[in-house]
Amino acid sequence: MSKQCEKESVEIDVESLNDLQLEAVQASFESPLLVLAGPGTGKTRVIVERIKNMVKGGIKPSEILCLTFSEKATLEMQERLEKEIDISDMKIKTFHSFAYEILDENILESGIGIGGGIISRASELVWAMNNIDKFNFKNIELGNNPFKILESMIDGIMTFKNELVTPEELRKFLKNKLVDKKITKDPEKLAELEQLQDFQKMYANLQKFLRENRLVDFDDMVMLAVELLKEKKLILSRYQKKFKCILVDEFQDTNYAQFELLKQLTPSGNVTVVGDEDQSIYRFQGAYSSIFADFRQNYNAKIKQVILAQNYRSTKNIVNLASKLLKNSPNRVQKNITTENEGGSKMIVARCAHDMAEVDWIRKKIQSMLGQDLKRRDGTTSPVISRDITVLTRTKRDGKKFALALHAHGIPAAFVGDAEIFSSSIGRDLLAYLDIANNPSKAGISINRILKTHGISELNTAKINQTARTYAKSCVYSDYLFEVLTKEKFYGIDQKEELEEIGELLKILASLEHHNTVSQTVHKILMNVTDLYKNLTRDDLPETKKKRKILRELQHLANEFEIQNNSGTLKEFIQYLQLLNSFDVEIQEGFEIPDAIRVSTIHQSKGREFPIVFIADVAQRKFPGDYRPKKFYVPDELAKGFGISSEKREFYLEEEKRLFYVAISRAQNHVFVLYAKKILEKTRLYGPSQFLEKDLDFENDSLIKVIDVDSEYKHPQPEFYNEKDLLKNDLQKLIIRNTQQSQISSALKNILNLGKIQYFEKNNTTVGFDYKKLLDIEPSINLEFELKGKKIPLINKKSLTLSASQFTKYSQCPKKYKFSHVLRVPEPSQTFLSLGNVVHKIFQTLSFRQKDGKPISQKLAYTLLEQYWDSVSYNSDVKEKQDKARAKKMIKNFLKWTSSNSNKVVGVELAFNIKLKGITVRGKIDRLEQDDQGNYYVIDYKTGACFETVNTISENIQMNVYALAIEQKFHKLPVQASLFYVNDDKLIKYFIADSKSVDIFKQKLEGIIESILNEEFEANPAEGFWTCKHCPFKNICDEAVKS
Repeated sequence: MSKQCEKESVEIDVESLNDLQLEAVQASFESPLLVLAGPGTGKTRVIVERIKNMVKGGIKPSEILCLTFSEKATLEMQERLEKEIDISDMKIKTFHSFAYEILDENILESGIGIGGGIISRASELVWAMNNIDKFNFKNIELGNNPFKILESMIDGIMTFKNELVTPEELRKFLKNKLVDKKITKDPEKLAELEQLQDFQKMYANLQKFLRENRLVDFDDMVMLAVELLKEKKLILSRYQKKFKCILVDEFQDTNYAQFELLKQLTPSGNVTVVGDEDQSIYRFQGAYSSIFADFRQNYNAKIKQVILAQNYRSTKNIVNLASKLLKNSPNRVQKNITTENEGGSKMIVARCAHDMAEVDWIRKKIQSMLGQDLKRRDGTTSPVISRDITVLTRTKRDGKKFALALHAHGIPAAFVGDAEIFSSSIGRDLLAYLDIANNPSKAGISINRILKTHGISELNTAKINQTARTYAKSCVYSDYLFEVLTKEKFYGIDQKEELEEIGELLKILASLEHHNTVSQTVHKILMNVTDLYKNLTRDDLPETKKKRKILRELQHLANEFEIQNNSGTLKEFIQYLQLLNSFDVEIQEGFEIPDAIRVSTIHQSKGREFPIVFIADVAQRKFPGDYRPKKFYVPDELAKGFGISSEKREFYLEEEKRLFYVAISRAQNHVFVLYAKKILEKTRLYGPSQFLEKDLDFENDSLIKVIDVDSEYKHPQPEFYNEKDLLKNDLQKLIIRNTQQSQISSALKNILNLGKIQYFEKNNTTVGFDYKKLLDIEPSINLEFELKGKKIPLINKKSLTLSASQFTKYSQCPKKYKFSHVLRVPEPSQTFLSLGNVVHKIFQTLSFRQKDGKPISQKLAYTLLEQYWDSVSYNSDVKEKQDKARAKKMIKNFLKWTSSNSNKVVGVELAFNIKLKGITVRGKIDRLEQDDQGNYYVIDYKTGACFETVNTISENIQMNVYALAIEQKFHKLPVQASLFYVNDDKLIKYFIADSKSVDIFKQKLEGIIESILNEEFEANPAEGFWTCKHCPFKNICDEAVKS
């Protein structure tokens, strides 16, 4: 008998199905079937058996269409079905891939061009940034962070496409609304409509760009397919006849456009949808909870509904608690979920003293459970292993601390976060190489990263940077690092050979762009010029997989850039990547976790189950998180599924509750829920989540055991790991073993063998290889110092000078200070005056006139603005116009303040030198005033946002340094030191009643000086992620906080 016959004669597995499952499997194929399947009720088994029953009933596999929501779900469905029937002719696809297939198959009839391919969201974000001026915004304020606004607009466009609302439909809607006097009299509604007008311009421009370049994005695929089938009835009829049975998995995740496509294909009701409204957690992607009601309404009396209510996954206690959580949720079908499993242990709710106590308790609990016997769902008993356990958090950022803590104690853990392209070490390595290839003479920071990754000592790095700085003083076109490394002889530096090798690498990189396209340059850097990709082929660990995928994604971005810019330069590609970096572009990891504790978000746990589940951070303001409504939404009059009425806090809270339900229902045997009463770095106290307190009444429920976790946490000593952490080849392993066992001769022999292999790779022969050249080196000149326990200092104490900004930088992060002022790593040069610098320069000129007794005016200030303004520095006319308006606003605030200020200006840009612990501290004070009694007032202008308050300004480093400077210069303290936030028109005053507070701060500054002299430069960002995000050295700092 043939394989085809064997497959099609397969019987459904009746014995494995309960009555309700069997009812769903055997329901009519020609009528709509709605299967409501709670967690663990066997929905996938029902889909597989129903498809088998369809084939048994005479439906050909080619006449069956199965739609899923992710490539991963598609692969899993294929694997399950392949074991049962021949699916070679069956279509198992995501909604997007199926819609793209419709467009591709009917390109001649439709006239819809998609030859340019699929454009990513990332590329659309860059397109938006590059085309701001074309949108002619009149009502949307871009401010200082246009990236966030544009990102919200691109996401808003996604929402409109999911609702099948075109730019033209939106334009007509707005035109009609803006002539309605009732609406135009309401300032709030009018402002919303006017912003939607700006939004519509961008939406229309994007669609024009896509059509002209024959491109589609993911949301276009479904939208265009729906439009095509609506307009071309013959094409629609062909697909309706082609598929006799259509099945949809995870129906609760469907958006309106996808549902419309489904309705077009199944007018007779030959559709099966399987889902659970209680697990609807993808509202941010357009899914809406009323989709099941819409399904019932559309197919009306024809519909058959089956509720799968027997849970095979969890214990009775877990099932009952999960059901209790949603018991009072409105507008849901009540499902009496039951189970025949054992009662099981109580849910543990751990109230932790603080967040690190929470981390430590989870770590200790996992350690105690590993290896303990566990009763499995198949009736067997076996020890708990790592992959039996998951730690779930509401957000990705919250999960990292748990993975790090487990790793630090030798417990295998895999953090299932999105792979961040630009903040990953491997991504930053490639970006550094690209920067050098583009403009080697101005790639100082990138070259410093290469020096670090190639093992050049900090002392030698500092010497090279100092030499380069000396040359660079007479040249504005180069930072001279490239020239120094490719031409210098490196006298007095003990890593001469290594530096010469780096010099040769830099020369190769510098020559790449002359002979290659952008994508070719990226590929050669990855595969030929460096070992970036080669080093990632030696193992298959999760971290290695992630790095490989990041490099592939960067290569893909280069290819995509080239398609859209066939004559684009490497410089333009780097600018493209820089814009993407501003939008925090990420990629999904897309690979499975080996035998390790799985740390992930709850969203990423969907569709999975674990014997042991920890749900962390279930506290106020953490879970549910703060409600943030979408900035751009579909008006209710245009919405078909998800409009502004769905964009309410109560809907958000209900979805957050469903998310908690999903987390609990992942568990088979044990659930641990934790919350921290306090975050160590913050003063705020946190209570339990409202889901624990109100919905579960956790302190009074007999199925829950509450424990209090006191603080036993101690800050661990820092551990340093090899960033690459790759398996070594045989020779490298031998060298390490030889050196560990002090087998120096054997180690040297194997090093020479490595040199011989390298020679062969370059010359394709070993003839001419001279091992003596490898041995013609000198031992490190630092070795004698190190043997005697001495350390060559990086700082020259005699020439050290400091400033208020340097104190601030050290307080923000000691390593940031080290990069900037010790290693002197070149920072990006400022070739133009920023908005802040222009405003400071205007204020300086006006203040000098006041000091000299000359009048000032708005007209004069605006004349200065035109003189100092540099339009060339702006890529966007809109941004320039907005910044100039801000400058005028700040000028007005300054003039208003000076007109009511009776003090006399006695100092402008007042320079000072003071001594603290024998070290000179230098600086300049923006403005110094004196009143009639001779009291001094210090003023410093700030053009940015106001973060200081009257409660915090007494701790401001700059204000206290300035106070000390005035005391030493004029032998009396100022009575007031103020920060003038001119954009916000706020004067934050620090009243200095006596010298006590300044003296206390002086001791703090002296402590910082001592730390600098002791070279205490460990990375310790004061504000974690935010400090690192804006640090110019994040690409060469291994300790940079990524998110």
